[in-house]
Amino acid sequence: LNQNRPANDQLELLPTGLLKHHCCYPTCPMYLQNLKSEKDKRAELAQGKKGSRVAGARRNGLFKHLSPMMFPEATDEQRYIPLVHSIGAQLPTHQGPREFSQSLVKTLQTQLKNRPAAKHLGDNWFRIGLEDVHNDFKSLGNTRR
Repeated sequence: LNQNRPANDQLELLPTGLLKHHCCYPTCPMYLQNLKSEKDKRAELAQGKKGSRVAGARRNGLFKHLSPMMFPEATDEQRYIPLVHSIGAQLPTHQGPREFSQSLVKTLQTQLKNRPAAKHLGDNWFRIGLEDVHNDFKSLGNTRR
């Protein structure tokens, strides 16, 4: 995909399986568009300067785009559950999807204990979706044992 993209708009795949500054939802009108904010761009430039300690991991533009999924009125599959990809990328996928899902939910229950998203960890739509997350990580080669 990057072959036909401008040098300043390359897709960057993160270890979590998500793209750094581009929307990953195929049905979204902003799919694969660069959502890097001006602050994100400035942070990347500052990171490139010698001696700078500015974090290059800023993704404010992308998360602003995703923020409606965090609103209380977002329901079911539209809802964002934080940390799924970050924690999922650290779990072994050599087990089946069921064991992977159980481990992920257990860790999320601890990590999201006092956050609103915690109450949705038992939702059926979420548990079913975790099977896809397992398959995605497996296809990315995450086979930690």
